[in-house]
Amino acid sequence: MCTFFVSLVFSTPFFLACKYGHGNIVTLLHEYEADIHQTDHMGKTPAWIAAFEGYEGIIRLLHEYEADLYQANNFNKKPSQIASQKGHQNVVEVLRELQGRW
Repeated sequence: MCTFFVSLVFSTPFFLACKYGHGNIVTLLHEYEADIHQTDHMGKTPAWIAAFEGYEGIIRLLHEYEADLYQANNFNKKPSQIASQKGHQNVVEVLRELQGRW
C-alpha cells in the first residue's frame, strides 16, 4: 500500500480541504466546528499539510481560526521546516510573519 493511500485513509474532510487548497471548504467545515487541532497517524496537523503543499492562504485561514501553526509531526518536523524543504518560501515567510500574532 502506498503512503499516499494510507494518508488518505486516515484523512478527514478538513485535512483534505487543507491538502488541496480549498479555502471555502476549510471555512465551511470550521463553521460546522471541525476539529482544527486534529492530527493524523503521523502527527501532521492541517497546518502541516497546508505548509507541505504550499498553500499560504490556507495557513492564513488556519491562523485566523487559532490553529497551531507550529506543531511538529511525530518526526519533529515543523510546518515551516517542511515548507522550506519543499521550496515554499512564501509559506515560510507567512509563518514567520504570523508567529506570535493572536
